[in-house]
Amino acid sequence: MKKTDIRTGINRRQALKYLSASGAALLLECSRPGLGQAHAVQTAQPVRIGALLPVSGDADAYARQIRMGIETAVSEINATGGVLGRPMEVAVRDSETAPATLPDRCRELVEDWGAVAIVGPWVSAGRKYASRFLAERGIPLVNAANHEGEFCHPNLFSVGPTTAHDGHALTRYLAESDKPENGASYFLLGSYPSWQNSMFRQIRFPIDRSGGKIHGQALTTTGERNFKPVIRWIQETGAKTVLFCVIRHHGQEFIHQAGELGLLDKITIGWIGFNETLAEGLSVGLISPRATTHYHHQSICFERPRRRRPRLCRAYPPPARS
Repeated sequence: MKKTDIRTGINRRQALKYLSASGAALLLECSRPGLGQAHAVQTAQPVRIGALLPVSGDADAYARQIRMGIETAVSEINATGGVLGRPMEVAVRDSETAPATLPDRCRELVEDWGAVAIVGPWVSAGRKYASRFLAERGIPLVNAANHEGEFCHPNLFSVGPTTAHDGHALTRYLAESDKPENGASYFLLGSYPSWQNSMFRQIRFPIDRSGGKIHGQALTTTGERNFKPVIRWIQETGAKTVLFCVIRHHGQEFIHQAGELGLLDKITIGWIGFNETLAEGLSVGLISPRATTHYHHQSICFERPRRRRPRLCRAYPPPARS
């Protein structure tokens, strides 16, 4: 049965078509009319997209990064004809990194504002809360968060990396590096016990196949700042590699404390989920011994992000360096 949204005239099949191959920064970039229709786009009824971003809390750096990608994509799409001749509009709601709030935020975007699709949220567990709520209303959800897999839903389009994209690739790299000891002994360290525990269970398979051994695993509470007990435990195990997935800026505190206690001179850190927001406050010397993966570069579509970065920099120039 075809469902058409009376507010926009776009049915669910059309919305899914234009969302299925896109992530936050690549949203709805296909099927645009030509430049000659710019005036018609300005006067047409808008296509409204909701975005669930962690505006508050200690994940605001991620929210700024995601918002930059969304706004840049929307500006480019509207400048060249919009979507099916209609301009795009985006409204942001604060996901607060708390999945339990997502049904209310989704209700505001869909029922009050009229969104025909939702992007987000950043916390991987949130995709379950949001997609279940939105499925009842025929609204697609595009999610680009790192996640452990193991969850499917009819209206969920997950374009973020699973453990197979980043964790497995990282362990293969470490096992094949010019330092064989890097892939021989591991300590697994993360936060977010729910999904990271599942992720680490999956990572054990490629480690075992390569002959590696896991000496320990620690899952800290979200927001943990004192890593010294865990660092001493890692030192006692003699592990040569730490597979590391402490996200937000607390990961930087682990790096600083590990340097103070002399751990960084003895190990390699395989950093899962690393991006440039996590490098702020870390010197080149602290970052250089780390290994990480970027899931775009594990796929056949690696050209698209490389083309987009200069356009993001033009839209959001970096601050001048003194």
